[in-house]
Amino acid sequence: MLGPGLLESAHEECLAREFVIRQIPFERQKAIPLGYKDGYLDCGYRIDLLVAGCAVLEIKAVGSLAPIHEAILLTYWMLRATP
Repeated sequence: MLGPGLLESAHEECLAREFVIRQIPFERQKAIPLGYKDGYLDCGYRIDLLVAGCAVLEIKAVGSLAPIHEAILLTYWMLRATP
């Protein structure tokens, strides 16, 4: 990686390039719809990188992780698990 001080989008771009080089399947900015009543809503939930259909990568450019970062990741995973 390029080190600290870069925007999250720069780190995402670097990771995407590495996955392409290594031929690892992934999706960027994967939309996760919210199930509501008899349909789904696109409320802006997006996974930074979904790797091989099973690993969620949420990129953060912060000095340390806070509990809210874990909560965001768990929310994405729970939304993805809903039909």
